[in-house]
Amino acid sequence: MKRTGIVFVVATSLVWLALSSTASATTHTVRPDGLGDFDTIQAAITAVSNADVIELTDGTFEGDGNRDVDFLGKAITVRSQSGDPTLCTIDCGGSELDSHRGFLFQSWEATDSVLQDVTITNGHIHNANLMGGGAIYINNASPMISGCVITGNKTTTVNYQVEGGGIAIWGLGSTPVIENCTISENTCGIGGPNIGSGGGIFCKDAAPTITDCTIEDNATRNNGGGVCFRQSAVVMLDCVFKRNEASEGGGGSFNGNFIVERCAFVANVADVVGGGARATDGLFLSCTFIGNSAGLHGGGAWTDQQNTTFSKTIIAFSTHGEGVFGAMDAGRDMVFLCCNVFDNEGGEYGGLIPDQTGTDGNISEDPLFCDVYVDDFTLCENSPCLSGGNPCTVQIGAYGQGCGECEAPVEPATWGTIKGRYR
Repeated sequence: MKRTGIVFVVATSLVWLALSSTASATTHTVRPDGLGDFDTIQAAITAVSNADVIELTDGTFEGDGNRDVDFLGKAITVRSQSGDPTLCTIDCGGSELDSHRGFLFQSWEATDSVLQDVTITNGHIHNANLMGGGAIYINNASPMISGCVITGNKTTTVNYQVEGGGIAIWGLGSTPVIENCTISENTCGIGGPNIGSGGGIFCKDAAPTITDCTIEDNATRNNGGGVCFRQSAVVMLDCVFKRNEASEGGGGSFNGNFIVERCAFVANVADVVGGGARATDGLFLSCTFIGNSAGLHGGGAWTDQQNTTFSKTIIAFSTHGEGVFGAMDAGRDMVFLCCNVFDNEGGEYGGLIPDQTGTDGNISEDPLFCDVYVDDFTLCENSPCLSGGNPCTVQIGAYGQGCGECEAPVEPATWGTIKGRYR
């Protein structure tokens, strides 16, 4: 009986402590005019406790304390009060002479450190020692970035390579989650004698998970207009890469046991190779590449054949360059399974990749998209990329059926005629 009583007391105490911890979480308000619970976002973060929530009211946050904001390792949430990122903006006010970014995560933050539903713009990092990240810098940390708009940020330098116009992620301890974000019009190393990688996102030696994001209109003079991942086990799900530009890997440059699944690469441009993607050592699964372009090789994708696999993927209508081009190291594995590679301006396969049509379920037929003119890449009812239309009896591409039967066009393919044919 005595032992039972002790157990009861201890259990009751633990429940009380848990309830007390939950009850102690507090929501604080910060206003752009400084008249909230704290003068600035940084002042709020410095003062609050783990599990607290900091809500930002509508408006534009500027100046010291509202930029270069450090989460300080705290398990807190910073979010817009309205839940609409277009109404709540962090204007970093950075310039070549005065570097500033939005937020820093550099104290082993985990996914209970949350940044949610804000816009970050006008970040500008002009110093290689600051390691890039025009809007957000992550180093050996794993925060949750959700529902944010990262737009109009940049990194530049005169003598050194800079990384990550929008977001920079560094370190083996970094496993951040980025979800439902728009990453647009960020640049890395553009203008002047600059080079840099990752116009939208740069990542090295880390393992982020990025889902349901739109990555568009970003640019760099080096690798990865949309994203650049080096030695990074990234997982990307249900993302769209559109109109990004780079020297190599217009949509993205991927390296390091990556998985890219159910993603669309649309109208990305590379000056040299890999219009849609430059890839080494990973997997593209159920993706759609359409209308991408490369000045030299691989309008859809370029790879050096080091253990790269394309499975259930559409690569079609590249406007310059082959659908897929393989270079270097022909002895490494290069796998195509149940893919549809069709009507690419420079041919379907190039370099060291033999024609895969007719082997391992690979086909070369018009995918029959519903309406590419309005970026609708779902499939017509009679598409060969639906499970009933190909030897693998699987869906090929990022999207399933979205309309009834379509008539297969016969006119030559250009990006204009491709878009016009589906109107």
